[in-house]
Amino acid sequence: MNKNINTQRKTSYTSRRLSSRLALALSLAIILVLALTACAGPAPTPPPTTPPEQPPVTTPPGEETPGEDRSYTTPPFAFPIKGAYHEDLAQEQEALKEKGQLFGLLIDSTEAWNAAIETYGFESDREGQSLNYGDAYFESYALLIVFAEQGSSSVMYQFGKAEATESLIDVTLEQYLPEIGTTDMVMKGFVAGLDKDALYLPDGSQKPLNITQRTIPPTTETPVDDLTVEDLRLGNLSVRLAALELDFRMAQKPERVEMAHDGYEEWRYYENGIEILILENEVFMISTDNPDYPTPRGLKVGDSLETLTALYGEASMLETLENGNVLHSFDLSGQYHLFHAEIKDDTIVRLQVNLTM
Repeated sequence: MNKNINTQRKTSYTSRRLSSRLALALSLAIILVLALTACAGPAPTPPPTTPPEQPPVTTPPGEETPGEDRSYTTPPFAFPIKGAYHEDLAQEQEALKEKGQLFGLLIDSTEAWNAAIETYGFESDREGQSLNYGDAYFESYALLIVFAEQGSSSVMYQFGKAEATESLIDVTLEQYLPEIGTTDMVMKGFVAGLDKDALYLPDGSQKPLNITQRTIPPTTETPVDDLTVEDLRLGNLSVRLAALELDFRMAQKPERVEMAHDGYEEWRYYENGIEILILENEVFMISTDNPDYPTPRGLKVGDSLETLTALYGEASMLETLENGNVLHSFDLSGQYHLFHAEIKDDTIVRLQVNLTM
């Protein structure tokens, strides 16, 4: 038994000596590691992703309360107006039609604005938009009324641009013709907000108006799996749109703007969930998670994968994203993937249209 105890004591002593040596070696190792750590710089931080993949989406003011006044107050903006067929207006339009021009009015005072409403009897065709513009507005800004050619209510219009040059106000409307039209006669047009200072010639007179219209032919029926150039739209936004036209259609300033490649690329982020890439002053890409911006075929964020397939057929390419969602991409002429739908749990969470380099 004593022999066992002695053996244990020797073993314990030997263990203590080994432990002391190990402790010394460990201490030296720790000191060395701390010294190396002190000499090293902080770990590099990965650069932020530009642009962010999923910007925050906020509800535009007034959207959450139906019926609330959501009138535009600061140019540039444009909203549609409507009214009954107007015989006197038709005569004024006919006189300009031979010159390829549309009829319009520049309004720079409350009196002129009220007189125009009374004369032509139009009303706002935008939900939440009133016609209440008074002295406070006209102190710095003006309104431009543009009347489209009166005719069938099935013909649709989109405001293009209103640009003040040195000698005139250049305005463009887009006319979308239906495959089958109605026979009724109605008034349609737009009211655009402009900066007042840009409307006058050096002699103080108003600049003349040059209002033209470009016509978009009706989209003929094609197989669901054929993507066309007309499909590259989301809501009232389309690729190849000039930056100035984009300002009028958004009717709001971007929440954030980022420039890249020495200004060659301009990324605009709007609070209503719209992301836009502009290259050389032209819209190159539109992306949104907002259901208020449907495709020309009626597809929107929140629709099912089944609806996507019914409207566009099978995707030509599938890609799993880093967030686990699946990107369904559709090509044009079998070459370029220009329309994309991001799917999560069989539901569309983002739509995108773009051009190709």
